[in-house]
Amino acid sequence: MLNNDFYVDDLLSGTSTIEDALNVQKELSALFQTAGLTLRKWASNHITFLDTIPLELQETQSKLSPDNEDGLTTLGLLWNTKDDHLQVKSSLTQMHSTDSPASTKRKVLAITASIFYPLGLLSPAIVAYKIFLQKLWQDKLQWDEPLSSHLQQEWNQLLQTIPTLSTLRINMKVIYLNSINIQIHVFCDSSKQAYGACLYIRSTDSNNKTSCELLCSTSKVALLKQLTIPRLE
Repeated sequence: MLNNDFYVDDLLSGTSTIEDALNVQKELSALFQTAGLTLRKWASNHITFLDTIPLELQETQSKLSPDNEDGLTTLGLLWNTKDDHLQVKSSLTQMHSTDSPASTKRKVLAITASIFYPLGLLSPAIVAYKIFLQKLWQDKLQWDEPLSSHLQQEWNQLLQTIPTLSTLRINMKVIYLNSINIQIHVFCDSSKQAYGACLYIRSTDSNNKTSCELLCSTSKVALLKQLTIPRLE
């Protein structure tokens, strides 16, 4: 867990049972205490787990209820503890408006880069913005040169799709408890503009209930020949 579940100074992990979660918390806390470090900002979607953590060591000073609609921020995403899923923070997807002044290549790049999506789960949507950005390179636009009318119209249409990204839900739990059959399915495809792949995990429990969840995906814009990229100033 120390090697695989820590991201800089943040731990993002989980267990199948509350007993395992309590053991992990105790063992990690004791281990870090030997180095004079105290693990803080504990958060969970299970109240029983949080009841064992002092308030001053929790993510919030108040009890975290499963009915909490605001969620918590983790790795740049919003974690909804009620349904145990991740989603893009709404502040990122509602900050751009088509009523703003004419866009430039610099603004298009800034907006595209501002959408954070670990594991590439939003890649199929983000690749459309990257393809548009590639058009601007092809047209040899300068960084602060306003887009032409037809490019601005196309960009406005793309901007209108950005708020819908916050409606996507990424389940934290992807495998049934006590699964008796687990499969991984991979799909890939390509075109002249882009290529991509996605990985699904399929699990079946002892009651023959089956779950299929998207585990990760990636999409890349196809490289263009003889495309010279000037230095960003």
